[in-house]
Amino acid sequence: MQHIKRHVSQHYTSHGMIMEDKQRREQCDDVEKMLHIQIRDAAELRLRHLQKDYTYRETHLKRTNNHLF
Repeated sequence: MQHIKRHVSQHYTSHGMIMEDKQRREQCDDVEKMLHIQIRDAAELRLRHLQKDYTYRETHLKRTNNHLF
């Protein structure tokens, strides 16, 4: 549990995300609710990474196609 909390906190700090959301999660006593918030945050972060990766690949593919013609 502590490992998950620390892992998500590191993502929040390294990505400069909203600190008040982090504080709200830390003050939450209900473990189930806290886990739900952490899972949602991790999913949003993963989605953001996938979108960046997709955009990069799409841009790279367009550049490659332009060089072929």
